[in-house]
Amino acid sequence: MYTLSLFDGRISMRNRSFGEMIQKGGFDEVDDNLVDSAPVTFEDFVDMEVAIFFFHQKTHEPRLFIERADSRNPWIPARVEHLLTFSAVFPAEQKDCLIVGVGSMSNHRVPVLGGSISGRHVRLARVGRMWWYDVCGFLAVRPSTV
Repeated sequence: MYTLSLFDGRISMRNRSFGEMIQKGGFDEVDDNLVDSAPVTFEDFVDMEVAIFFFHQKTHEPRLFIERADSRNPWIPARVEHLLTFSAVFPAEQKDCLIVGVGSMSNHRVPVLGGSISGRHVRLARVGRMWWYDVCGFLAVRPSTV
């Protein structure tokens, strides 16, 4: 059904503005619409475990799969602030695949990390009825249990 990639490390964010998160990420390209369109809660989070879910079949609701993957210690679909912090800590990961923050979906658009050998970017992407399950990973976070 899905593959889960866990990362050896934690992400944390405290008292950072959206602009500071973008700057810390060191992106080569930032979608101008990201600030206006992606809902940002600016909640501080400390010591969050991170994982990327890769689905092996088409799915209409990746958020539900993520939330139900572990009932004892549930995963939370990543919001844009989690994506930006993840990218600053693990910058090479977004060159391997597109990484989606489905927790910040608004008006059928989601923030997506991507890249290539020429650079790293963060964009808003429009989603239809079906997700790009074969080319995307879906970032999830949860409070660290350690």
